[in-house]
Amino acid sequence: MKTDLDALLTALYVHLDDHVMPSRGRPRGRGRPPVLTPAEAVVVAVAQVLLRCDDERRWMRMAAGRIGHLFPRLPSQSQYNRQLRDLGPAMSAAALWLARQIPTWHARAVTTDGRYPDPLRRLAGDGQQITPG
Repeated sequence: MKTDLDALLTALYVHLDDHVMPSRGRPRGRGRPPVLTPAEAVVVAVAQVLLRCDDERRWMRMAAGRIGHLFPRLPSQSQYNRQLRDLGPAMSAAALWLARQIPTWHARAVTTDGRYPDPLRRLAGDGQQITPG
């Protein structure tokens, strides 16, 4: 189980860092640089969700033992919380990019009897037609 999680988190980090949120070329702001890059912070947040840890305080204590070998420097709870708040739009972009990588993302939504589902008809409103795909 641990090696599967390690492989998943490593692959996620590589894809995020290469395609979604490259860390090179970003202007550095004032103050201390964050302990984690944006891609690393997203991967740590994904690990938190996958390991079903809702409490951030407990997660930051537990993270060193569970994923500390992947991230030798983990931030304090307040730094982690602040960085995740600042990364809200980037996390949305990462989630959308990941969703688009799923093969069924581009598939047409059709019910078993061949009709398009009701939510697509309701989305159009004002008598407009929506053609999925």
